[in-house]
Amino acid sequence: MAASIQVIAPTTGAVSESSATMFDASRYESIIVGANALAGAEEVDIFAEVNGTLKPANDASGTARKLTATVTFLELSGGLAYAFAKDATTAACGVFVTPGSAKQR
Repeated sequence: MAASIQVIAPTTGAVSESSATMFDASRYESIIVGANALAGAEEVDIFAEVNGTLKPANDASGTARKLTATVTFLELSGGLAYAFAKDATTAACGVFVTPGSAKQR
């Protein structure tokens, strides 16, 4: 597995989806996204780009996937571009992506 890539630098400030850095996972089978220093009800929302529009990245049941104080990392399917938005946090919180295996051509 590749090294982690910082997509949101550790900060206590909120980062909205409109100002979030996109991560292009189209070349990967999957990615792992993680956040450090989330506490209480603080969250990182995950968005997938669909036809040029950011939509919540939902699981198979339709529930929005997010990082929380108890769910600090998730595996996401490759083949899409993702954006991450975070709440204002008590401690400086960063968001990191670890790419999985490259897609076979």
